[in-house]
Amino acid sequence: RHFQEARAFLEIGLARYAAEHATTEEVDALRLALEANRAALGDRAKFEKTDVDFHYVLAVIPNNPIFPTLHAAFVEWLVEQRHVTLNWPGRKDTAQSAYEAHKAIYKAIAAKDRDQAEAAMRKHLEQIASVYWEARRVQA
Repeated sequence: RHFQEARAFLEIGLARYAAEHATTEEVDALRLALEANRAALGDRAKFEKTDVDFHYVLAVIPNNPIFPTLHAAFVEWLVEQRHVTLNWPGRKDTAQSAYEAHKAIYKAIAAKDRDQAEAAMRKHLEQIASVYWEARRVQA
């Protein structure tokens, strides 16, 4: 839960920052990451990688080396969380839901709407955390 809280603090701020400051090229990079994420639907391993990649693009946008480093520090845990949520038979729509959340985040950033970018990221992280803890309770 501490990782999820720290991740939310970082990623909500990154989404908000990107909506306000991302260049056209950075928005294009995020769009390409989103397209790769969509293309990976149906391939869990590939989807996990493109999910991480989408969030990495957000970490790069501020052009501050601390943020990609923090993202890298979270990656191992994030991959484990994605693996649990995407492979849990109790929720077959997790990948599609994550992609839809990424799409909402992207649209808000592309529209330069920092409040909507923040809200979309918050909703995404809360939904994934909820599925993760539900899966963990069932597996226990």
